[in-house]
Amino acid sequence: MRKILAILLVFWGFNPLYAQFQGQIHISNINNKIPLWHAQIPTIQTTRIIMRFDGAGMASDPAGKMGLSNFAASMANEGAGPYNGDEFQRILRDNSISFIAHSEWDYFEITLSFPNKYRDVALSLFEEYLTRPQYGEEEFALNKRQIINAINEQDHDGDYILARAKDMILYPNHPYNNQPMGNGASIHQITPADLMAFHQQYLTRHNMKMVISGNITAPDAKNIAQQIADNLPDTIPPTRNEPAIVALPNILNGQVIPVPLPQPLSQILWVQTAPPRMSDDFWTAYMINDIMGGSSLESILSKEIREKRGLTYSIGTYISHRKWGAEWLGYASTKTSDTDKITQYIRQNWQNLAENISEKQLKMAQKRVIGRYALGFTNNTKIANILMNLLDDGFTPEYFQQRVQKIQAVNLKRIREFAQRAMNNDNIMIFYTKNNQ
Repeated sequence: MRKILAILLVFWGFNPLYAQFQGQIHISNINNKIPLWHAQIPTIQTTRIIMRFDGAGMASDPAGKMGLSNFAASMANEGAGPYNGDEFQRILRDNSISFIAHSEWDYFEITLSFPNKYRDVALSLFEEYLTRPQYGEEEFALNKRQIINAINEQDHDGDYILARAKDMILYPNHPYNNQPMGNGASIHQITPADLMAFHQQYLTRHNMKMVISGNITAPDAKNIAQQIADNLPDTIPPTRNEPAIVALPNILNGQVIPVPLPQPLSQILWVQTAPPRMSDDFWTAYMINDIMGGSSLESILSKEIREKRGLTYSIGTYISHRKWGAEWLGYASTKTSDTDKITQYIRQNWQNLAENISEKQLKMAQKRVIGRYALGFTNNTKIANILMNLLDDGFTPEYFQQRVQKIQAVNLKRIREFAQRAMNNDNIMIFYTKNNQ
């Protein structure tokens, strides 16, 4: 028997910021192997389904065929069953159905959204994709050209070039050193048969988790999830040797690394390790990040570098967690002549800025991040995405109340202790684009 846990979101009652959400979350397992979170929201007349397939992302691309996962995502709505690409997309448009696939480093994700009155059409079309995907010659050739064009454009994209330089240094001989879309040589090695094999081997019941949200009852949600599961193979995806989690502190050493790029503006990227997602240190870093660079024009870095010194057009920071490496990243863009001024400022003041955060800045940030998160529950897309990320990170619905408590528990003592221990100026690495012409 399936064990069903239905949780009324009573934690909204503990925090008035979440009072606008009126619904229930139901937690279950389909076939005892597929985790399902279902948000029943009577006020929303659409349904959104997210399916995430672990281990089917860009980091799992086979040797010699980098870009396979991304290629498969690009062709997800290019035909299935009796429908070619044009027919498939016409049915989507005529019934206001959104069907999108995308590939991230650690997973492959499919999102299906539709008005409730078109549920049968949407699920029927999706069943065709799961059981009889098409990789027609014309559609394959078109997507191949588009991907190659996008790869060529990356050669002029400073953000991509800096991220690539970072990954090459931090993740040598590691899947994160793959090129997300592949390269010209690898894309030419991929065939329609490879895409079909990817679909059959990696989209299975054994590596999927699912979220369904909208004005849909728990029995209907379970029936939909079961219907989807029944159309997936009951096989275990190919396994690979698990790479080790990269210990970034052993690599980062305060270097400032130029990366050639012939353009008049300079882009800057810096990185340090981020704390584990489940740790108390994460919440300390999360609050420091918001105050330092995550709150846009209100941030310390924006005021110090953009407003006071006039050195940058944009600057910010964010935390990124991947399965085998957690990073705390910062970015800026500036005139080439001002690059050294910004890199030196970051190099010399990264730790000091955090240590000098004030009580007023912390209280304002705590209020801001609690309120900003609550605004994420205003539409179906945001709600489903939040639930999927929590499910993927291993949390339970009690997280919502715990999150407020964790944020409010961060104080200046914790911030200063963390800054002294983990934000030493030698524990970052800075990359910048340099015009050698």
